[in-house]
Amino acid sequence: MVHQPPQTGQVIVKDGTKIHTARWLAESPRAVVMLMHGIAEHSGRYAHVAEFLAERGYTVCAHDHRGHGRSDGLRTYFESFDQPVADAHEVLDAIRTDFPGLPVFVFGHSMGSLISTLFCLEYQALLAGFISSGSPLMVGSSIPGPIKSLMAAVFSLAPRINAVSLNVESISSDPAEVAKNKADPLNDPKPIRLGMAAGLTRNADLARQRLPELHLPLLILHGSADQLTPLTGSQYLYEHAGSADKTLHVFDGMYHEVHNDYQRADMLNRMAEWLDAHTTARA
Repeated sequence: MVHQPPQTGQVIVKDGTKIHTARWLAESPRAVVMLMHGIAEHSGRYAHVAEFLAERGYTVCAHDHRGHGRSDGLRTYFESFDQPVADAHEVLDAIRTDFPGLPVFVFGHSMGSLISTLFCLEYQALLAGFISSGSPLMVGSSIPGPIKSLMAAVFSLAPRINAVSLNVESISSDPAEVAKNKADPLNDPKPIRLGMAAGLTRNADLARQRLPELHLPLLILHGSADQLTPLTGSQYLYEHAGSADKTLHVFDGMYHEVHNDYQRADMLNRMAEWLDAHTTARA
């Protein structure tokens, strides 16, 4: 099948930041999937995911977080994780206006999963379900409280300094995918800023505390060989979310980006089958 290019645009959020958006339209959509990407990357890296879902009847609406991809903002930086959550709410408003009556599911990967978790906790009444990939909920959880507080204080002195390196080789066991990531001009190859590292661990702590409030249908995906965000994050999400309808699937031997690893077809089919099962009554 010939894939149609996405419709691109922007949402200008309340503080004037321009958030880049992309939409892959299904011919007769059953639902909308709102996609949130990970740290230091952009929504265009998920074109194959969006195209697959669009062929299966799901319109996919993605956006680049502020400071990422084609959106405004200091590269790979939030002053607070409240910002991407608020941005996502304004993106959701645009989606609900343009696709009235269609259920909206959220798919978030890695940092996008954390943002999605925080977002779903605030706005789950507007959503139909949540698909998490590579949840980072346990990142920093083993650091003792006093040490974590000291680190946060130190990081707050220079939050915009690039200092925390990520191992790009760990995103996929497929060398071709690693090479594509490195060559992508919209990715940010610099070390993660101190403020972002502190924000990730602080908001993972906050999200863990609130998980019993989460009641959306939940599909959780993770690679067993993930070296960037430990599998324990997805296990914690599964065990502590208040959802009565929740599924955890671990892909044996896959790395962090399960959608870009050798078993990506299995991952995509599981997503589509789960969405099919959760939209049958609405079709």
